[in-house]
Amino acid sequence: MDIDVDLECLGILEQRMVELSLAAGAAGNEQWGKDAGAHQDQWNPYEGLPEY
Repeated sequence: MDIDVDLECLGILEQRMVELSLAAGAAGNEQWGKDAGAHQDQWNPYEGLPEY
């Protein structure tokens, strides 16, 4: 069975970049929206992400 190491690593990186957890801390949780405030209509871009 072939394993695409690059794909696996990118998946882990993506998950850690947008995770909502205590491990991410205050500086990590939803970091992408902190500089501009909440999204319109409280849209959550992290909702529905795949579970790894």
